[in-house]
Amino acid sequence: MRNIPPAAARLDEAGQHPITLGSPDDLVAVVPYLVGFPPRESLVMVGVEGVNVRVTARLDLLDCGDPELRHAISVVARSGADAVLALAYCDHVPALRSGAGEPGAHMFDPVRRLCDEFRLTLGECLIVHDDRYWRFGHRSASERVPRDSLLAAEATFAGMVLHRDRESLLSLLDRDEDILDSALITRLADRQAAFAASLHGNDGVRERRSVKRAIFAAARHADTAVGPVRGDEGRLEQLCRFAVGLRDVEVRDAVWLAIDERRLVGRGLWQELLRRLPAPYDASPLFLFGWGCWRDGNGVLASEAAARALASDPDYTAAELLRSAVDAGLDPRRTPRLRPGREHKNTGRPGRPRLRAAIPGTGPAAPRAPERRRDP
Repeated sequence: MRNIPPAAARLDEAGQHPITLGSPDDLVAVVPYLVGFPPRESLVMVGVEGVNVRVTARLDLLDCGDPELRHAISVVARSGADAVLALAYCDHVPALRSGAGEPGAHMFDPVRRLCDEFRLTLGECLIVHDDRYWRFGHRSASERVPRDSLLAAEATFAGMVLHRDRESLLSLLDRDEDILDSALITRLADRQAAFAASLHGNDGVRERRSVKRAIFAAARHADTAVGPVRGDEGRLEQLCRFAVGLRDVEVRDAVWLAIDERRLVGRGLWQELLRRLPAPYDASPLFLFGWGCWRDGNGVLASEAAARALASDPDYTAAELLRSAVDAGLDPRRTPRLRPGREHKNTGRPGRPRLRAAIPGTGPAAPRAPERRRDP
């Protein structure tokens, strides 16, 4: 079993100062930032390639059977990692004991076996309980989890947000039920009918262009604004226009391509829309929010956003594509950017965006995917 290699995680494509893992203290300090929240009752596996952190996968301890663990290790292997660092977070250390063996043996031994199968090196294995951790395979006493860590400060400076728990992280996607009313639903239906009627006349091209420009402008403003604007009648009418516009595939795809090419972020706007809109109008902002999260390496939010979009609109194929990309463990940094589809011969309208790399289909039901979050 090798020790932790110096692992430098590139923070963004511009090449900022890297975060380096040089000791078990560093690993324990930074994992909550990699996951997005302090893990509990979890098995966390950090995949590293040489000096680069490639992927972080999390499984509930109750979901660590062979199919789930095999799927998680395969995701790490497909990320380009060549080694795994494993951490078991347990509220009760005795729960990690099986028979008379060392605590954690019944969990880390299967990890080692699967690492061998996928030609991965198993590095440090740590057991974390409250504010202390143990190095599996070492007879040394427990160490205290560092409270003040330079690495944690660097992660915060790099924009890695630490949420209180998983529920707090996923609450970013929660709908605000207090603002859903029949008047809003009626307004959306009227706006949808008017938009559909405009597409059959000469004003269709102009209307699409106008909606696109308005969405791009609002999305860019949302990236710089302090928070969403609420309670304004004009704003509500604007959001209804955006909601209906994003249900149009051509409008949605133009925004999707801009997000994928990093010409647009717009998370403030997508978040306001997904919080305020009823199904199926919330499916598009959920998908756009999730796609941006996936490209930034946050598989936890991307997977949840795709699942909620499909729950809102089961036929939303773009969300199915996103879910497949996350479940397949595609590295968003290595996956080529989208490219515009060819124009339709009859209409001259642009085709659907296409990925240069194939994303496996969903196929038969697969084991529950681990939660993954790459370094931003």
